[in-house]
Amino acid sequence: MEETKVEEKELNHELAKIQESMAAPSLLEILRRGELSMDGEIREEDIVFMAWRSALESVVANVDALRMNTTLKVVEILNPAQSVRFLAAVSQLQVQIRSWGLQREAEA
Repeated sequence: MEETKVEEKELNHELAKIQESMAAPSLLEILRRGELSMDGEIREEDIVFMAWRSALESVVANVDALRMNTTLKVVEILNPAQSVRFLAAVSQLQVQIRSWGLQREAEA
């Protein structure tokens, strides 16, 4: 499980770098200018946002892979009955989180 901690720490560091870059003075200056795009012309801020999106997508994909690997390791440790209860609880949690998210979205 030590490797899981190391990977989680690396992903947190990567996310922190992305968040810090979002507050960078150069980006704030780009956003303050607020120049309008003409007929599909790509603006400087569009490029910055595309780079952030790509970086965030990469982090999310890596977090999902870590979550899957951790789940598989837990299931390997448990006996079959425990594995079923664990996976059922995880599924129930995901359904409840999704339901909560939909409820919050409807309230907004």
